[in-house]
Amino acid sequence: MKAHLDLEGLKKSSETEQGSKLGRGAEEKKAFKTRSANQLLDDASKMKIPNMLFSEFIFEGELTTLYAATNRGKSFLGLHIAQLIASGTSLDGLKNEADPQPVVFFDLELSDLQFQARYSEKYEDSEGKRRYRNQFNFHPNLFISKFSNVLPPKGVDQVDWYFNQIKETARECNSKVLFIDNISWLSTKGLEKLEDAKKLVERLLKMVKNDGYTIVLLAHTPKVNDNTPIMIRDLAGSAGLGNFCDAAFIINESWTLGKPYKYLKQNKCRSAVKVYDETNVLNVAMDQLEPNFVGFRIAPENCEYMNEGQHLKRLEIPTTKKYDESQKLKAKQIIAEALERNPEASSRELEKISGVSHNTANKYRKEMLSKQELFDGYLNPREYEDEK
Repeated sequence: MKAHLDLEGLKKSSETEQGSKLGRGAEEKKAFKTRSANQLLDDASKMKIPNMLFSEFIFEGELTTLYAATNRGKSFLGLHIAQLIASGTSLDGLKNEADPQPVVFFDLELSDLQFQARYSEKYEDSEGKRRYRNQFNFHPNLFISKFSNVLPPKGVDQVDWYFNQIKETARECNSKVLFIDNISWLSTKGLEKLEDAKKLVERLLKMVKNDGYTIVLLAHTPKVNDNTPIMIRDLAGSAGLGNFCDAAFIINESWTLGKPYKYLKQNKCRSAVKVYDETNVLNVAMDQLEPNFVGFRIAPENCEYMNEGQHLKRLEIPTTKKYDESQKLKAKQIIAEALERNPEASSRELEKISGVSHNTANKYRKEMLSKQELFDGYLNPREYEDEK
């Protein structure tokens, strides 16, 4: 007797098996990985916590942007941080949780002689000519990479070529930490279009996410008003870095304190709460730390200048409307303290430190001198009548 062949059953079985295979394939290629929140936390608990490399400003395994207007000291700061990471040291309590490690600093701006001038002791020889000696001894883990005279071969995609060159340099130096100073030079000297620079940043981000690199990009901002805080939107013209990066911070002049003081401010941070935001900027001084090294130190003596607005060129209170009482009292307190230290301080000096106009500062000075009985010590000024 012939066995009954169940064609319909075989068809259904085959369809089920094919569906199962398709299902497994589809599952392997899903765009999203979905877990319970608790499972996600459990998975994360098994991962290595990334080290801070420059406190909350720079974390391992992230794409970070340090940006500022021209001549604010970002290249000096970037190289100083690179030296700290290479040597496994910290800056005045700013945390570096990692051991010493190789760092590649792509210096795309300075020539060799310009670099030497920054990190050597200057002197004049017997003929009065400028010379350099006593070059700074950087940590051997720090490598400097500059543009060579070689251009991308014809017919080769420039973005791919520069990206591969960066990655190859990192492999040669056995480095997972890269600084690029600055990204705009790749678009002006190498890459022809801003869109190409954007593609390069996307590839660098893949190096960070897929290969565990830490990359710090130094970038310019467009010309900014010295009265205006520098925001993340000021990176909009730099290949969309504000959208791509994990963290971003700025260095800017302290127009109030003057040289050598500057301040650092976080504008973006994904791995921690922003510690150094606009209400708590980090005051630093850019000084000749060694005869052959310009670097940075934290400036605790100016810790009262914590708000970014206090550092801007003019923090003038509007004169077209009645002053806010807290603003008036704060300005008068600052002026009273300044006059206690220096009774001969000019109106312009009082304007610079208080934020009010020199005319208003002079008015407050005259008021204090003529009505000293209104003050219970300069730290506790009594109530004043409203400004007319």
